[in-house]
Amino acid sequence: MENLIGVITFSTFSMKTGHDSYEERVLLNETFDPKELLRIALTDESFKKFEILNVSNEVIYSSDVRCSLPVDNLLQFVKVTKNEEIISTTYDAYADIPYKQKTKVTWGLSNGGYQTTRKKAQETADFYNNRTLRKLEGIIKMNLTK
Repeated sequence: MENLIGVITFSTFSMKTGHDSYEERVLLNETFDPKELLRIALTDESFKKFEILNVSNEVIYSSDVRCSLPVDNLLQFVKVTKNEEIISTTYDAYADIPYKQKTKVTWGLSNGGYQTTRKKAQETADFYNNRTLRKLEGIIKMNLTK
């Protein structure tokens, strides 16, 4: 049975040392929860990347886009962000708030896409995140059956 190891990399910033990164190594066995990893990837600001290593410490899967792995071995954790663009500003001297701005809101995805409504953006992000969760669960099942 081949034991795969997951490496979660975090980065921190301190005034004394600058940017530091540290890693947490986890075994990919039946106690590993991919949903918890997804929650960490989407909510933790210090999360940097997640990699799966084999016994000889070679990277098999990675969430880092800069890694030189095939596209099939890339794990995408997609976040939804709000992008607001100011289209025009009007001035009314007699109003309580003299400046009124007209804005255009789009919802961006961390993988480069964007949607016009939040609901569509969240559905797209959920699609990519569920696909990543299924891929992780498959990797764990294959690891346990070997």
